[in-house]
Amino acid sequence: MKILIIDDHPLLIAGVRDVLHSLDTRVDCLEAGNAAEALQCLRAERDIDAVCLDLNLPDEQGLVLLERIHATRADLPVLVFSAITDAQVVERALDAGAAGYVVKSSSRGDLVAAFETFLATGRYVSPALRRALETYRSETARAPRLTRRQREVLQLMARGLSNQEIAAELALVESTVKGHVSCLLDLMGAGNRTACVQQAFRFGLLSPRETLDT
Repeated sequence: MKILIIDDHPLLIAGVRDVLHSLDTRVDCLEAGNAAEALQCLRAERDIDAVCLDLNLPDEQGLVLLERIHATRADLPVLVFSAITDAQVVERALDAGAAGYVVKSSSRGDLVAAFETFLATGRYVSPALRRALETYRSETARAPRLTRRQREVLQLMARGLSNQEIAAELALVESTVKGHVSCLLDLMGAGNRTACVQQAFRFGLLSPRETLDT
């Protein structure tokens, strides 16, 4: 596995590399200290499997870079690794295409668990941030932006279909559906499928007829 770490602090890059190598010594860690280096590396290394991104970069806002990465490599999972814990920023990062968000102040044990989950599933948002997102969204009543495929999966979830049944309905592999479901849970700030659907109703992303449509 090849992972690009984008951060302008060498000590933090070394720390992330150490955590990744503790999970698998075969992980190949590439480094970029700014947005320009990151984009150059992504163009040169087409086999990068994932990105670990700091939001505070010297030459470009991390959220802008995240949008640029997602626009050109939508299939590339990006884990934001940031000191920023503000729920609005986390929400913007997820909206911009981040597959996960972990806080730099996390303990080493939490970081190991976070990266392990992210590498295995392609998704991860710290539990404390999930709760903050749920509170933020309930207070602002702001619905997250969904892709067409996410909307399709959400509608089938609302009808009570399992991942296997959704995969058959949409002609997808089950692991892809699992990834979409995990993403929807993150976007809704929900801990399970039922809460995800309920939150989608509150946001107006689902209508009652979509649960009855068979």
